[in-house]
Amino acid sequence: MHHTPSGSRTRIFEVSTLYGAATLAAALDAGLFGPRDDGRRILLVSNNAPIPETAAQLPEMPGFDRVAGRFDRVLDYNREISPYHPGTWVPKPTDAILLRRLLARQWELGDDPVELVVESVTAAPAKALTEIFTDADVHVYADGLMSYGPTRD
Repeated sequence: MHHTPSGSRTRIFEVSTLYGAATLAAALDAGLFGPRDDGRRILLVSNNAPIPETAAQLPEMPGFDRVAGRFDRVLDYNREISPYHPGTWVPKPTDAILLRRLLARQWELGDDPVELVVESVTAAPAKALTEIFTDADVHVYADGLMSYGPTRD
């Protein structure tokens, strides 16, 4: 599933739960991120379970395919940062520029502006992504009531 719409931006939607992916699908269906041809949409799936290898993988869950159809690509964040754990890993400041270049090549971002749509700006992997893509506009979505409270930092 690799489709490149005519827009010149790439939005990376970071999710760790099927509920979060469904929340983003509803936002896309409601037009909150513009029309379908307004740039590329990448769904970046993160498994933050204590031992990700033993937990159910999001792409294997019933209903995931229906949600994933709204995105041009689905990428596995755990695979990209292995052997680190996505719930705790944040790049060293000196590595961020190198990682930006590496991920841009790996994810075929080209020179398009990047927008991040993340679960929480105070926790990994969103924190890692915002440190790597320092020039990205950042949108935060809430997939539960605790997200409406004050942030930890």
